[in-house]
Amino acid sequence: MWVEGYSGRAREEGDMFALVLVLLAAAVIVVAFGAGVWWLRRSRSAVVRPDGTQEITILVKGKYHPQTFRARRDIPLRINFVRDEDEDCSRWVIFPDFGVERTLPAYRTTTVELTPDREGDFLFTCRMGMYHGSFIVVPDRWRSVAPRCRRNR
Repeated sequence: MWVEGYSGRAREEGDMFALVLVLLAAAVIVVAFGAGVWWLRRSRSAVVRPDGTQEITILVKGKYHPQTFRARRDIPLRINFVRDEDEDCSRWVIFPDFGVERTLPAYRTTTVELTPDREGDFLFTCRMGMYHGSFIVVPDRWRSVAPRCRRNR
């Protein structure tokens, strides 16, 4: 009788251990999924090139990828739109705050050049507004720090 009671307790402990493992595995899956979504949705930044411009490539396929990016103020910006489709809606890209509108030929790369001269969030979209993205213009921290460094010398 004592052996049966012991095996019953062992079975309960085994069930509890299995439950803890299942809950731990579920928590790991939820955290990994959340991290993956964050990674895909995070804002990217335009890369500053040695020639003093900044550049980013945007894939146009069902939507803009990435939909949001960061750029620095007062540095010329090159946005390379790689249109990997022939949907009518993605044929144009418009930057209303900068007065820029370009045709994006299907299965080609089109470069849009502009210089963000003020900070803020700026929209770009197709003519119908079904494709939309934005970019955030931030201060160029290196240019804003340089005058202070020179003054302190």
